[in-house]
Amino acid sequence: MPRVPLEITNCIVCDDVRREITGKDIIIGVYSGDIIVGTLPFVLNLALWIECRIISKNPFGLRIRVTFGEEKTAEVGIEFEANNPGQASIVTPPLPVKGKAAGELKVETSINNGEWKLLKTKAVREGTTVSLAGISSPPLGGG
Repeated sequence: MPRVPLEITNCIVCDDVRREITGKDIIIGVYSGDIIVGTLPFVLNLALWIECRIISKNPFGLRIRVTFGEEKTAEVGIEFEANNPGQASIVTPPLPVKGKAAGELKVETSINNGEWKLLKTKAVREGTTVSLAGISSPPLGGG
């Protein structure tokens, strides 16, 4: 069996990711639990921040697919010239996701056009979110 060229260690679903000139990523609007939409049907633009460890020194391809229910909503492909193995992050642009009812969002990956593997699932449902505005926390360091 060929060695896997990439190990994915984390996937964050969010509204957007911006890369600073320092190389740091700014992750905006993280969906830590279910994705709550105000009304159905809904349209969202969701970005992915994927942390990984590149193992291979050989070029390889990675495909990322987002599906909602039974419908493929977006797919992106990346070709790696992995001459420098180590830690890396992969950022997708915001991808359109549409739905008429509540359901399950899936993020899947395929390496070198191989089998699709489930990376992340998120429930999408209608509701309201709880605001924590105005709640204060004690200062760090114990004063």
